[in-house]
Amino acid sequence: MKNGFAPINSIPSEVFSFIPWYLGEDDVDENLTTLTHVCRGWRELLIARPSLWARLDCKNANKTRVYLERSKLSPLGVSLYKDVDTTYLEDAFLSVVPHISRLKSLSIFGRVDILKNLTPRISYPTPLLRESMVTVDYNPTPVLEETLFNGDLSSLRALSLAGVITHLPWENLSELTTFTLSRVPKYKISITQLLDFFENAHRLKDITLRHSVPTSSDAPPGRVVPLPCLKNLTIFARPECSVLLDHLPIPVGASLIMEFEFHGEASPLVDFLPTALGNFKNVSSITSASLCLNEVEKYVRLDGPSGGLCVLGHWIDLDDTSPFLLDSRIVRNPEAGDYKIQTSSNGCN
Repeated sequence: MKNGFAPINSIPSEVFSFIPWYLGEDDVDENLTTLTHVCRGWRELLIARPSLWARLDCKNANKTRVYLERSKLSPLGVSLYKDVDTTYLEDAFLSVVPHISRLKSLSIFGRVDILKNLTPRISYPTPLLRESMVTVDYNPTPVLEETLFNGDLSSLRALSLAGVITHLPWENLSELTTFTLSRVPKYKISITQLLDFFENAHRLKDITLRHSVPTSSDAPPGRVVPLPCLKNLTIFARPECSVLLDHLPIPVGASLIMEFEFHGEASPLVDFLPTALGNFKNVSSITSASLCLNEVEKYVRLDGPSGGLCVLGHWIDLDDTSPFLLDSRIVRNPEAGDYKIQTSSNGCN
């Protein structure tokens, strides 16, 4: 009777069973079992909510089996780690394999050898898969096998690859909206591969390429791949990697951000601009520019009808006495009209 009159037990059961979600993902996993030991009522209520038990890390075989049983038919989120401090257990993951068809999200973090053991285990169709993240050491750069998920990514919404390349078929990407590629050596990937990927993922809205763009193009000069749904394109690379823009028309309303770093006084910003190599011929006209200087970074921001073009240049010098040189050709675009360039030592535009 005392438990029945406790204020927390006056919360409707269908509301109470959602409360553990607000602990945060790590806290839910750590404390969920503890919550079931508070009283019989809480235990019955929480066990009856299958979605609470659908996040697996495979660090404990018995715990994994219990979670699989309590999750019933709920879509699964699996995170696998293999590094010095923590690692998933092979026998725990083996109990998940028969339930691969329920996989909704998969995150893999660790050393290169993690993929050698995992790939044969996840070569089955995953019709519910929405998100996938693979982050591994990239020396040597591993390759995802074509048998992964039976080569079918038709339900995937978000894909993030870091330190890994893939020969997966570029088909079946009709639902993909977010793509991130990081830390792939330029000689391991080509412009043609990227264009083939974009062509088969025509619903892409957000693209981020971090040090994963070749410095030269192997694609025909006239090949242009439209991205009608694009909202944001971010490229972290050296200026010469802007060659990718020769093949991508940036739609009106989208934003393009390019960031790079270099040593010395000579500014390579001009290499990004239409007055130099013509890399922006597929970008709407630039209408304004602002120059920002502070002790940490120095960059030029260019805005236009396309929704915004931001070029960031990070100077890396042993001392902060070298001057910032803005090439005069930057302000010679006849289509841009009048530029307004403002400087401030406090970092304001």
